[in-house]
This record gives sequence, C-alpha cells and structure tokens, in this order.
Amino acid sequence: MPNPSYGCICGWQDCQKFHKFFKGRKDHPWSGKLLKLSYEPDSNLWKSVCNFIEPSPEKKAELQTRFDDKKGAKAGSGRQKVTSFRLARHHYSFAVLSLKGYWTAPIPIEVARKRNCYPGRTLHSDKKLRFDTRGKSDDWRKKYPGTLLVKAPENACINVREEYMKLRPIDSAEASGPANEVSQSRVAKEAAKGRHQTRRRREEEERRQEYTKLQSIYSAEVSRLENEVFQKRSAKEAEERHQKTRQGEEEERRREEEQRLVERERREEEDRRRTPAQWKALFAAKDAEIASKSAEILSLRNELSSAKRRLDEISTSKKKGSNKRLRAM
Repeated sequence: MPNPSYGCICGWQDCQKFHKFFKGRKDHPWSGKLLKLSYEPDSNLWKSVCNFIEPSPEKKAELQTRFDDKKGAKAGSGRQKVTSFRLARHHYSFAVLSLKGYWTAPIPIEVARKRNCYPGRTLHSDKKLRFDTRGKSDDWRKKYPGTLLVKAPENACINVREEYMKLRPIDSAEASGPANEVSQSRVAKEAAKGRHQTRRRREEEERRQEYTKLQSIYSAEVSRLENEVFQKRSAKEAEERHQKTRQGEEEERRREEEQRLVERERREEEDRRRTPAQWKALFAAKDAEIASKSAEILSLRNELSSAKRRLDEISTSKKKGSNKRLRAM
C-alpha cells in the first residue's frame, strides 16, 4: 500500500512505487515531481480526474472542505487562495504530456487524433473526453473552435506496469527463487496481456476510422447523386414550363389569327352585300369625315400661327424695354 504521506490523489496500489521508479529517470516523460493541480469542483480538469482516476469519497470530501474554507480568503499577495491536489505524471500518456499549454486548456480533436493521445478510444463519441464549453465567452469560443477534448489522466495501470517492466533492471537476487519466478511469470503475462489489449484497441480504432472514412465517402456520393438528380429534375421542370409557355403563346397567336380572318371575312361579306346606293352613302360619309378632319387640322394650324405671333411680339417688347434701360444708364 502507498505511504499515507504520498500525495497522489489516485488509489492505485503501486502508484508510489511507479512514481519513485520514474521520478529520477532523466529524459523520461514521467520523470519529475508530482503534478500540483488546482481544484475547482466544476472544472473540466477535475471532472476528467473523477472520470478516470476515481478518487475515493474521503479524498473528494476533504478537497471540497478545503475549497469551501478558502472561499473569499486571500493570500498575502492579494490573490484568491487556491485549493490544489497532486497527481503522478504516469497517469497521463506520453502524447498528452507532450502537449504545450495549461492543464486546463482544451485539445482540438484533430490534434488529439493526429498525436494519438487516446489510443483505443472513439474520440468523437467518448463523453468522458469531451470538453464542456458551457459558460465560456464568445471570445473564448472563437479562440477554440470545433470539437474539443480534455487533457485526461486516462493512462491505464497496465500500460504503466508494462513501461515499468520494460525499463526495470533485473537484479540477480530478485531473479532467484521459485516465488519470484512465479511473480515474474505473472507480471510477464500481465504485460503481454496489456500489449495484446493495446494492440486490439488500436486495431479497433483503425477499423472505426476506416468505417468513418467509408461512411463519409458514401455520404458524399449520396449527396452528389441527390444533387445531380435534383438538378436534372429542375432542368426538366424548367423545360416543361418553357414548352407550356411556348404552346400557350402559339395558341394565343392562332386564336388572334383566326379572329382576324373571321373579321376580314365578315367585312368582305358586308362589302359584297352592299348596294350601289349604300356604297355611295359610305363614300359620302368618308368624304365628310375627311373634310371635318381637314377643317380641324386647318384650325389647329391657325391657332399655332397665332401663338407664334404672340410669342414674337412678347419677345420684341422685352428687347425694346431692355434697350431703353441700357440707354437710360
């Protein structure tokens, strides 16, 4: 069991052993002191710790009590006092540890997929990895668009044990004895089982990604075909409307032509039925109409000439008045 003074919030039996082993290994991602992280009950960071590390109810209650006691209290610098907890680095995968920025910052799903931060997990549907953006400002959302994931301590104990067994030097004293051989055999089997599970998760993730890719291609092809059918249907409907319009115009022209023919035949029939006296009366009426129009045209011409004369007289009068004013000056 871990030493009670050991600070990691997890409940792993071998966590302290793993931490001591990796702590002093230079250039290893899990080397160094325990991570000191800020506790906020509603933060994405703490929710991810609860989802994957699953701290005991006693530790949760202790943190909440410390958090409540510090509400409103300020340090000597004037800042709000912070409640913190500690977490071993080996709870995070190598890929997540390599990411820059604060632990509270989100990871774009494209970056997580490219870096293979969470092998064996379906990133777009895993709710435990989803970053909760409720309460974030519009500026924050513009800074972090798209689907976001948390920096989650989801590294399984079996993965840490496998790395531990791979790097741990085998002491000759430890290597002797039947009990130790059984222990080594059991650990080797667990490591092999872990590698198999990791490989199986990776293969499942590759199959899921391939299925997603094929589904995307299929959806794009269906969309393209639907769009093509829609365009053909629209073109056909437009052509039908054009044909109906053209047929309507042709029908209208035929009716007008038929009406003109009927009217012309009617006039010709009337002309054939007229007697010489009727023709004489018709011509006399036309002559009278022409004479009336001629008299009206002559009257209009006289009015126009009279108006021109009046305009000329007014213009001449204005010129004379102007000349008199100039001579007076």
